[in-house]
Amino acid sequence: MKKIITTLALSVASLSAQAYDCWGKVKTVDITPAGSVYLSITGLGEANYVCNVTQKSGSFTPEACRVIFSQMLAASMADKTVTLWFKNGEFNSCTATNWSSFHRHGLYHLRVNQ
Repeated sequence: MKKIITTLALSVASLSAQAYDCWGKVKTVDITPAGSVYLSITGLGEANYVCNVTQKSGSFTPEACRVIFSQMLAASMADKTVTLWFKNGEFNSCTATNWSSFHRHGLYHLRVNQ
């Protein structure tokens, strides 16, 4: 019985720590004078911090951030949907709120969809 309870507890814990993804269309791409990149994505809110083009931020190096900026700008201009993956289980709902920082919620991957 203890073995079953332990297995169930570990299964629930691993589910809560899993990554999740959200998607929407890029409405705006902002960059500040200090190099911070912000995205507004339909269904996910306005002006959410992603990364910085001059310093490492979360999972992203400055080089990766510059590519993200270009990629998201192209997605916006082409009216494409993007998918974002997050690894922090504390906030695993894709709701239309101003999260303020995708970085804080464990953003680790972005994709422009066809």
